Amino acid sequence: MLLDGRKGDTMTGLTVRPMAHADLKDAAEITNAAFGALAERSQVEQTFPFPFFELRFGTDARGCFVAVDETGSVVGALFSVARGTLGWFGPLATRPDLQHSGVGEALVAECLATWSQRDIRLTGLETFADSRFHVQFYGRMGFRPAWTGVALRGPTWERSMPAGVETGGLMPDLDFVYPGLDVYAEAAATTAHGAGQVLTTEGGVAIVHAAGPDREAGFVPFLAARTRASFDRLLAGAEHVVRGYGRQHVLVRTSGSAWATLDALAERGYRHAGVMVRMKAGENLDYDRGEKFYLDSWL
Repeated sequence: MLLDGRKGDTMTGLTVRPMAHADLKDAAEITNAAFGALAERSQVEQTFPFPFFELRFGTDARGCFVAVDETGSVVGALFSVARGTLGWFGPLATRPDLQHSGVGEALVAECLATWSQRDIRLTGLETFADSRFHVQFYGRMGFRPAWTGVALRGPTWERSMPAGVETGGLMPDLDFVYPGLDVYAEAAATTAHGAGQVLTTEGGVAIVHAAGPDREAGFVPFLAARTRASFDRLLAGAEHVVRGYGRQHVLVRTSGSAWATLDALAERGYRHAGVMVRMKAGENLDYDRGEKFYLDSWL
């Protein structure tokens, strides 16, 4: 989720550096202040609990950056996650009184430069579907706004773990989704931070969080399966896990072009819960189109 851009000259004395754990408090305050201001205008809650930032930093500290002014004070922050050869970033935010001063552009530029050294071949982000400013800004930085990121919400009716699904099993090879795709870091951080569970079955894996963007619902930030049968098993397992956390619903996200996935979700009772613009740059931009069974969040 992204909230910044550039309009006019870059502020003087600005430095972008890797985020340290000691920066998390400032980064969280700035991000929530920026998204809180957006919430006042849109009447939609867009703030994050502190454990969200700890989990994102713990997943990929190398992909997190802060912008500091000449006094060393943090004025902007960017969080990103590298999934092997695929990388996405968000949230990105600038201190509200310094927005449109080039801070956001400097943070994105540093992130992209770092990704180029990490063999990341496909990059992406999601931003607000009704914001021409954000779409144009990221378009100028090389991202194509040709896809949607669709949220769906479903019931947690599974009372038992489906046969063939285990917790913490061996991670499968995910090249069938995208060559070099790897979510080991997200899975490890989920377990280490007590944020949820990692489920595996033959030919698939699901990362399940107790809560996500909708704090009243559990969240599946990633699920990939080779077949419809393994997709259904993993999703049922995720629903069971979320039910165990006392949530009545589970939230998922996928590409609007993933028709097989969307059909499978609809058959299980999932309903539309919002759309954002998904912007990409790099190789094989349509990798998630069509027959793949694949859930992923870029928020």
